[in-house]
Amino acid sequence: MNRADEHRRRVAEGNVDAILDAALALLERDPRPSFVHIAREAGVSRPTLYAHFPTRGELATATVRRAVERTALDFEAARLDDGPAPEALRRLVTTAWASLSGRHRAVATLALELPPEARREAHEAGLEPIRRLVARGQAEGDFRDDQPPEWLVSVLYALLHGAAEDVAGGRLEKASAGELVAASVLGAFSPPRPA
Repeated sequence: MNRADEHRRRVAEGNVDAILDAALALLERDPRPSFVHIAREAGVSRPTLYAHFPTRGELATATVRRAVERTALDFEAARLDDGPAPEALRRLVTTAWASLSGRHRAVATLALELPPEARREAHEAGLEPIRRLVARGQAEGDFRDDQPPEWLVSVLYALLHGAAEDVAGGRLEKASAGELVAASVLGAFSPPRPA
């Protein structure tokens, strides 16, 4: 790649970063910011924004993915490799819920507008630490092993997003949702009791 191509690539990557950061920032104030406002906040032209994200759906998917990537970085602070797997799972749920109900609350609402497959794909970066924790918990006998690990990951994913939907719909108090999710997940992951 020559210098001019390298420069164009770096500028394009910088523009995408600025656009996604602007979308995340604006979502904290407005659940449906316009492309005009996003472009202005990002410091790019509308044609530049449309060149990278031709549709609102593509921008929404990329914005959700960016928020999930940041939450996945928060998982590192939750020390998922330390201590018993159930304790690490509780820390994971606490961290994920803090992100979903706090700084990424509007993004969680935006994610609900995506088609299910696009929503799941956008969450992929955040699912890998969960997969590792589930595998560790199953290997150590702390989590049930009579169900596939990917199913347990789906259960956690569904419970977190179901709680976000219920909070957004006024059916669940935000203050109690995190603890309810943690209790439900721990119950679902626990090995079955012998008959």
